[in-house]
Amino acid sequence: MQYVGIAADEPARLRRLPANAVSLLAQYEYTQQDAYRLCWEYDLLSPSYQYAKRGGCWFCPNASRSELLALWRDHEELWTRLLALEKEPNVINNIWNRRGRFYISQMEEEFRWSG
Repeated sequence: MQYVGIAADEPARLRRLPANAVSLLAQYEYTQQDAYRLCWEYDLLSPSYQYAKRGGCWFCPNASRSELLALWRDHEELWTRLLALEKEPNVINNIWNRRGRFYISQMEEEFRWSG
């Protein structure tokens, strides 16, 4: 089963969900505003919300290289937390970024070498 973050007030996106996917936000009737409020309350919002209307959580396992670079460069405290999450058992698999198939620690090494 795949769990996705689609809110209850996004009916078009919910209709497109494949059979093996479920949205807990919709199941518990959380709107986009409810989800934002909950993420803000638990300090889960990405720093990108300071300058962008949309974004993801700072610990998103599908974050792009550029998003991770911005996190590494501009938010050391969150990057440190992300490195710690990578070592937690049963968080998301044995590889953090499932799309890119890499470890966060590998990205840190790349960022350090690329200056």
